[in-house]
Amino acid sequence: MKKLFKFLFFILLSLSIKVSSVEARVLPRFQSTRVSASSSSIGIYPQLRADRKGLLINFSNISGNISYILYYKTNDKDEGVSGSIEGSGATETREILFGTCSSGVCSYHENINNMKLEVTYSTSSTKRLRRFRIRV
Repeated sequence: MKKLFKFLFFILLSLSIKVSSVEARVLPRFQSTRVSASSSSIGIYPQLRADRKGLLINFSNISGNISYILYYKTNDKDEGVSGSIEGSGATETREILFGTCSSGVCSYHENINNMKLEVTYSTSSTKRLRRFRIRV
């Protein structure tokens, strides 16, 4: 009986040693999204309009493709806007309204919260993601 116990103990010990040698990696979507502030990086500057019914996003030093998604909650409903920009070294501004417009009449969303902006762009070797939390 003692020999069987020692044998089982030895097997469990050897299995635990093998399990401890498993290599763990961080998946790309969970890696850091920080971007260094170098002269070649893309400038992204979001700011609310003066009437707080829209968002202005200034992009500078554009290189390649940029895509953005703005999402928020209004009266417990999810809303969002997406878009993209292509350019080279240019500066562009995008205006995103918090609501809908039809025939020149705009209906703005109320009780907006949890607003987030995600901007994705590619450099020569990597894809970058910058996230912004926007307080309305």
